[in-house]
Amino acid sequence: MINPSGRGGLNASRFGGRHGRLAAVAVAGAGLSLALAACSTSATTSESTDGASDGGGSTEQTVLKVYGWKGNDAEPANITEINEAFEAAHPEITLDYEFVPANDAYLQRVQPELLAGEGADVIMTDPTKVADWAKAGYLKDISDSSWVGDMQDTVTPFVSFDGNVYATPTELIPIGLFANMDQLAEVGITEVPETFPEFTAAMDKLKDAGMTPLALPNKAGNTGAWILNGIAATLVYNDNPDWDQQFMDGEVSFEDWRGSIEQMMSLEEDGYIDYKTELGNDEWANGAFDFAAGKNTFMLQGSWVSAGVVDAGLENFQIAPWPAGDDGTQPNNDYFVGVMWSVNANTEVEEAARAYVDFWADADNALPFLESERAQSPWVGGANPEDAATAPTVAALEDGRNRILANTTWYTESGRKAMESAIQSLQLGQIDIDEFIATLDEQLRP
Repeated sequence: MINPSGRGGLNASRFGGRHGRLAAVAVAGAGLSLALAACSTSATTSESTDGASDGGGSTEQTVLKVYGWKGNDAEPANITEINEAFEAAHPEITLDYEFVPANDAYLQRVQPELLAGEGADVIMTDPTKVADWAKAGYLKDISDSSWVGDMQDTVTPFVSFDGNVYATPTELIPIGLFANMDQLAEVGITEVPETFPEFTAAMDKLKDAGMTPLALPNKAGNTGAWILNGIAATLVYNDNPDWDQQFMDGEVSFEDWRGSIEQMMSLEEDGYIDYKTELGNDEWANGAFDFAAGKNTFMLQGSWVSAGVVDAGLENFQIAPWPAGDDGTQPNNDYFVGVMWSVNANTEVEEAARAYVDFWADADNALPFLESERAQSPWVGGANPEDAATAPTVAALEDGRNRILANTTWYTESGRKAMESAIQSLQLGQIDIDEFIATLDEQLRP
């Protein structure tokens, strides 16, 4: 599963957070006292192939240093399995893989090394790090890689900077509506609703049966932004998939999101949710735990919490696009471009480093990672896990019904925080929808 925040502990790490994936890179302070791991650790050494003491039968062995914030005991993500497969395919390369905790710990370890022209040969990145570190000259331009043309078009901007590619993508992470299928079955519903009328009708049945239909804990502000983006994925982007760039160019306004905002607020107006109560509930400490315990039938989260849900005892659930549209409209799903691999611009073993990122670019090689993450492939025709829980989001992706969170345009770290804060103010009744729209237009446009 995905644990962008790197929160420790058995349960916390399994349910995870997300800020590590969406966080902007903070420049490390001058007072940091860190031991810098030089690129010279990735050396080419001579090793005997038959153990003979006479020096015969030796071969040149390249040691490749790799950093990643996945691959520890709490979140193995099948990294070890993939690394072993890589070494089997490349016997001339020995991997030195080091887990580095996510978020601040990762930045504080990796960024000073990059600044010093040192560090690992291959580093785990995300869209924000790619943009910032490519701009700073820390990453190798790998635009000539054979797999570049195999990426889904919507993914390319997230691995690129200034027209060049600096990372290989590994996953598309669905953020969607989690549904307890056992509870739905109790009221005669066999599939996750696809339209908003179907959704409200299902929640009415659940309420009549004495169940709590929906929980949207939003103490950290994350869920509010996911709700609005999830609704807009269908109501806005279905008709205008280029809306993000048009907003950046000053051609459109968040006025286009009014219908999405009204749908979000109607959930409270129609008695399905109490936003003031939800603002007191932590989406990480409470949300997924409560859903797994059967306290509510629906919640909105990223697939990164799915392993924790299973660990907590709930297996019969599905993750589906938010059912935003009217009758006859299939929903689009919101996705987040997950972890990536980038090559250190100062690596001394570029051939080996590029072999590693190329290996991950093979959809079959990366499939164990997707299975662990319950994520989907970023490659055209790429293999997706056969997983009943994510079948609705796989169908949306394969049908082209997808939209990727705009964290390379207006949904940057600062933009995300501004949206989350404004949504909390709206849900508290401190501002109205007109003021909310004006706030987003003012704070999110460059």
